[in-house]
Amino acid sequence: MAESSPRPALEYHRRTSYQRSRMSGQGLDWASQPEVFKRYPGRPLQALPIEVGPPELTLGQTLARPEPEPPRGLGLDDLAGLLHLSYGPTAEARQPGGRFYFRAAPSAGALYPAEVYLACRSVTGLEDGLYHYSVAEHALAQLRRGDFTAWGWAGERPALVCFYVSGVFFRSAWKYRERAYRYLLLDAGHLTENLVLAGRGLGLPLRVSYDFDDRDINRLLGLDQEREVCLVAARLEGGPPPDRPAAEPAEDDSLAGPSRVSSRERSYPIIQEIHRASERIAPPGQAAPVSPAELGLNPGPWLAAPPPEGCPEELDLAQAIQVRRSRRNFVRTGLSAACLGRVLAGLKPLERTEPDGGLRVGFLADRVEGLESGFYLLDRERSRLALARPGCLPLVMSLACLDQAWLSQAALQFVFLANLERLEEVWGPRGYRYAFLSAGRLGQRLYLTATALRMGACGVGALYDREAADLLGLNDSSGLLYLTALGPIKK
Repeated sequence: MAESSPRPALEYHRRTSYQRSRMSGQGLDWASQPEVFKRYPGRPLQALPIEVGPPELTLGQTLARPEPEPPRGLGLDDLAGLLHLSYGPTAEARQPGGRFYFRAAPSAGALYPAEVYLACRSVTGLEDGLYHYSVAEHALAQLRRGDFTAWGWAGERPALVCFYVSGVFFRSAWKYRERAYRYLLLDAGHLTENLVLAGRGLGLPLRVSYDFDDRDINRLLGLDQEREVCLVAARLEGGPPPDRPAAEPAEDDSLAGPSRVSSRERSYPIIQEIHRASERIAPPGQAAPVSPAELGLNPGPWLAAPPPEGCPEELDLAQAIQVRRSRRNFVRTGLSAACLGRVLAGLKPLERTEPDGGLRVGFLADRVEGLESGFYLLDRERSRLALARPGCLPLVMSLACLDQAWLSQAALQFVFLANLERLEEVWGPRGYRYAFLSAGRLGQRLYLTATALRMGACGVGALYDREAADLLGLNDSSGLLYLTALGPIKK
């Protein structure tokens, strides 16, 4: 991919699209398998409390809460709850190669390419500084001393904590090669949504940003930018005004070393190129939501989504995060209209925490009470749906998703769509980040809703891109970015 391409994101997407006629089996190089836990040897560790979570609110109740006011102070317990419920270890499994730890957020291939960093100020029990969340120890490794919460945020209100979610290229590229940038963004989106929801449950409003100065933030975090980059930032505003200017991060070469996760890493220039192309932030401005016509669709009349009453969530948010797994043992059982209503209610937009990602959401329904089988578009703002294509489509979609037959059993297949040319026209190549991050975040909502209803959910990013787009009737500029299957499972 030439850096001078007028549409670098569209070209990256097309070059990394799977085509049935060009797929060839490639084994994994186990000798170069990346380490999934990042550590900073010699850095002091601050242990975090365990078993700290938000009040016993369901996802629906959490979404319905008014946005909390910025807190005056923050304690270590609050931080522990946020981190544990966003990316902490949730279960342990014994494998031939050793122990494997499941985490609060799902990850493509269980590769866990994301890392979490925090710039903290005035947190009770914690020295001001920059920290890395060490998942394996459920602890904070101190990387820098001083107040860095204003670094890169000129003109913003004071913050108690700034969270940064990064992606380690090779962790995903080890398995997914050039296509890995897509999975990095989706995984970062999953984690980000957990962070936002946990914060809301704890009464801590986090404001998410996909726009920040990449170089400044990566420099603050001390990352080796050829291997690891920041993808999402979130601020928890509050606390007293700072009593001193923002600290200046000194050069510290020792921070970059841990970005290397294998002694036999392989670089994929196309990933470096698309990320560098997306570093430029588009001028501020609010674009109109993408219309069905811009995707090549002409749906029927809009219908009100069924109400969720009659389908209560059986688990609260903290429980759902803890026990969530990617489950694909779907059974061909019908879904009630109330259950569909509950699932759709879980996709309710949240103000200030969901930057416009240029994304459109739809779903393929089969065996759903009161709904004709077919492909529906969703209007999240107005809780409406419209039939875009009739027919029993889940089986055909399962074939387009690398012939994964289990997908055809799911009652619902949610699809996240974007017009890739429009993304670049409005936001430049950075719009590609917006769309995938937003898809990952909404996919995580579906995971949690399904878990709370004792159903299964599983995200799919591997598909024959053009086959899937043609099945949905999308135009040449549009594509299916991500699919999340959902429905009853074997008990």
